[in-house]
Amino acid sequence: MGAGQALIEIPSTTLLAEHTKEAERGRAYAAYFALTHACWLVTYPAIGHGVSRLGAPLPFTLAGAVCLLIAIAAILSRKPHYDHVHEP
Repeated sequence: MGAGQALIEIPSTTLLAEHTKEAERGRAYAAYFALTHACWLVTYPAIGHGVSRLGAPLPFTLAGAVCLLIAIAAILSRKPHYDHVHEP
């Protein structure tokens, strides 16, 4: 789980750093922290309740399917824009 967390967190914080101005980073990181923890506040109890009622395979499979659907939706809804320039 730690390796998976690192694979998500490190690129996420790098993206935040690359796409915010230095003066905005504190607020951006705080918003990111709040959003991730709000999601965990919902998902951890939901999965725990599902596992206690149904056993582990079904809730984890359903959660994985939901994550896959969200990832596909994010990829399909991405609109590339060409006016973005990375600062050195």
